[in-house]
Amino acid sequence: MSIRSWGVSIALGFGSLPIGFLIRCIPNEPAEKLFIKLRIMDDPSVFPTTAPKSRQQNEAIDTVRKSRYQRLQEAGARLPSFLKMVFSFVMTIVGAGF
Repeated sequence: MSIRSWGVSIALGFGSLPIGFLIRCIPNEPAEKLFIKLRIMDDPSVFPTTAPKSRQQNEAIDTVRKSRYQRLQEAGARLPSFLKMVFSFVMTIVGAGF
């Protein structure tokens, strides 16, 4: 990055501090009512009619993780516990689409 880019980044960072402070001073209830009225946020008093996506996504991640690990076991690979943890972490990230 050039010096100008660094300066802009630092200035924006310092400028975000007072804005963050002001946003934290806004009470939650009026902001929630406004967001619900503008349909930016779902109404928490209405119960959902479908299952959340996170549950379905977790099942898909578990399926991918199990199938990859089972393939390694079938191939006769012996992994130390640390490598098993790293492998599971990487496969979770890949499955989640990050």
